[in-house]
Formats: sequence, C-alpha cells, structure tokens
Amino acid sequence: MEKENQRIAELNELIKAKDLDRLTEVLSNITGNPVMLTDMTHKLLACYPREIDDEIWNEIVSSGAIHLSQLEIEESISVYQRSMEEERPIADSKNGGPSCRCAAVICGGRISGCLNVLCKNVEHGQKYDDIIMLAASVAGLYMEKILDYGKPDEKVQDRFIADLLEGRIKDEDIIEERLKYFNLELKLPLMIVVIRDGFDYDPTDIRDVERVLRETAERFESTFTNIRVFIMGRELRVFMEVDGKPKVDDPKIVKFTRYLKKEGLRAGISRPFFHMSDVAAYHLQAVKACELGERFEVNAPLYNYDNFAVYHLLEYGAASHDLMTFCHTAVFILAEYDRSHNTDLLETLRVYLNCHCNAQEAASHLYIHRNTMNYRISKITDLTNLDLTNTESFFHLMLSFRILAYYSLTVMKDYQEQKFRHPIQKFDEDKMEEMQ
Repeated sequence: MEKENQRIAELNELIKAKDLDRLTEVLSNITGNPVMLTDMTHKLLACYPREIDDEIWNEIVSSGAIHLSQLEIEESISVYQRSMEEERPIADSKNGGPSCRCAAVICGGRISGCLNVLCKNVEHGQKYDDIIMLAASVAGLYMEKILDYGKPDEKVQDRFIADLLEGRIKDEDIIEERLKYFNLELKLPLMIVVIRDGFDYDPTDIRDVERVLRETAERFESTFTNIRVFIMGRELRVFMEVDGKPKVDDPKIVKFTRYLKKEGLRAGISRPFFHMSDVAAYHLQAVKACELGERFEVNAPLYNYDNFAVYHLLEYGAASHDLMTFCHTAVFILAEYDRSHNTDLLETLRVYLNCHCNAQEAASHLYIHRNTMNYRISKITDLTNLDLTNTESFFHLMLSFRILAYYSLTVMKDYQEQKFRHPIQKFDEDKMEEMQ
C-alpha cells in the first residue's frame, strides 16, 4: 500500500510539473538518474541535474545542444520511431550506450523530441518505463501547447532561427552544424534587418497575418539574391550578405531601402558582423534601430543602427541613473537664463555645435543675421566660460544635447515637465536629415 501511494504521489508530481525544467527534475528524482529533453534539432530544452560526472553530458548542457558529430542521425530517428510505435522507451546503444532509455516526445501526432534517462543498467531503467513514458507525454503536451511544437518542418527551421537571433544557441560549431542540417547557406559578413511595421494584414486574423508575411518574404527573396528572409512572430527577419564594411550608399542597401519604400514598410538594420556566434547581438542592434527610429519619428524606410547607437547607450544608462545629471553645466546655466530672459541661447548653442562651430551656417539654420549669431555666441561664452575649441567640452556638450533629445521623447511624458526641465521640444532636425 505504501509503495502504491508513493507511485501515485510520483505520478501526480509529474503531471503537475509547470515547466520542462521542473518535469526533468521530478523524473530525475523518481528514477534517481540524470534526465535530458531535446527537440528534433537536438537542441537542449531541459535537463536535471545541470552537471554530472560525464564529459559529453556537461558539454551538451554548456553548449545548449547535442553536436551532430556525436550522433548517428538516421539511427537516432529509428530509435525515436520505435519508441513511438511500441509506446515504450528504447535502449539507445549508439547515443550513450545501452543504459540510456530514450522515449519519443509526440506533439500533434509527430515526433518532436526525445526524453533521455541515463540509467545505471537496462534492468534498472526498465522498471521506470511507464513513468518515463508518462513524463514524455506531459512534455509533449507542454511543447505543443506552450512552445508551439508539432507544426510542419519549416516551423522547426523557424524555431532554430528564432533561437539563433535571440541568443539561445551561441556555440559556433553547433550553429554551423544546424545551418548545414537545414541547408541554409549564409555567407559572412552579414547584416540583419528587422521588418516590423507597414504590413497590410488584419492583426485579428492569424491566417491573414501568416499569408501576408509569407507572400512578402517570397517577394523579397525573388527580388534580391543576397538575402534570406524568415518569419518571426508577426515580423520578418532578413539576413543580408554584404561585402566587407558596406557604406550607407552601398548599392545593395540603397536598392533594398527603395524596395522597402515601395512596399510601404519600415525596418531597422544592424552593423555588419563576421561571426555567426555574434548573431544575437547584431539582431538586437536591428531591433533597437527600429524601436528608436519609430520613437524619434524619423521619416525613412530603413533605420541604420549607427544613427541610434548613442541613444541605445543612453537607454542602458537611463535604467539606473538620471541622465540629466551627466549633462554639461553650461546646459543648466543657459536653460535657466533662457527661462528668466525669454531668450534662446541653448538652442543657438545646439545649432552652432551641429554646424561644427560655423557661425554663418548656424545663422542660416536659425534664420538670423551672422552678427546676431556672433553676439549670441559671445553671450554664451560670457555666461558659461566655455571654450568651444576644446574637444572635451565639445564632446560633452554634444552628448548633453543627445541626452536632452532622448529625454524629450522617452522619460518626460508630461509637456510642462519637459518645458521646465529643458526648452528643446523637438528632435535634432539636422540629425534627422542626416538619417534620411
């Protein structure tokens, strides 16, 4: 009776596992053996414990996937197929020896993964076969309902791309293996483009979303020979092959930008990168270029990360500090003077610096006479003791104006607060023209 109650308790604990990590932990505690769950691309989904006295196990946990060189792919699939047909775990003599019990994980009637239990011997493993199969069933339900497994094969490829872009796979050897596995030829150097705005679909109709994204991706790939396009959620991700260090006016990028405009789409583009292990970092650049380009309302079809890198840096700083404390003292002096005397010296200084201290050019931007411009600059230096020929001061002031622009569109939502904290109510127009 006591053993029966214990078995019931074990079954209940398995069924109630809230995620795959907990599921492998419970199964490991029940069997007294290490447990590992992988999908059909041999990506590690969960395991317990994280480290054991086994070099291959620890390497898989560290890299997040099983190296394909460690597998006999066809024989592995044969083991999974037998497990599904016979509804029991199979001893896999190739992938870990006869003491490894492998149970196919089924999602939507398809084999979507494998649950592996490293047992001390065959007999020890067999007495837990029913528990292992129950755990595989629970894992299958979770993977199907929560992780969207069990879909057609192209979905598996899309999931690999999502893992790659989001940094869940970082080992360069494994990345290269998976690219070969899916017959994906991506020639370095590459740039990543995130297309996330302008799609003509009904957001409430998932079929319409998928159709529009699929058709848009096909049009891009039929127009450009140097790109691969993937669907990620309700957006597109583009891997663009480039030559060395491309310029903004690179013919490929110019053509791509024009096509975006024709399609009515907006996108962000990363810097070029030369190692596949860096994909996630450069994907983030493209995402941030999109976010910041939209936030600053730049009227351009393609947002280049280099134009927004400073604001990305400020975003990190704003998470833990009041960025205004890093502004040059002259900013506060001039802002206070402008409020008290109804002048516009701070804006004058901003334009003057953007014009590389060229008084004539700055006067033209402000629609004032050059003598008026010279007077204002003289007043600014008298009030602040600034030496505008000093490179450190010039850099600090330029950074200060970027902080003010960032604040105006992110931190300070209330108009009156913006007006009190700083008088600049618009993004740097010169910088905007440069971005376009």
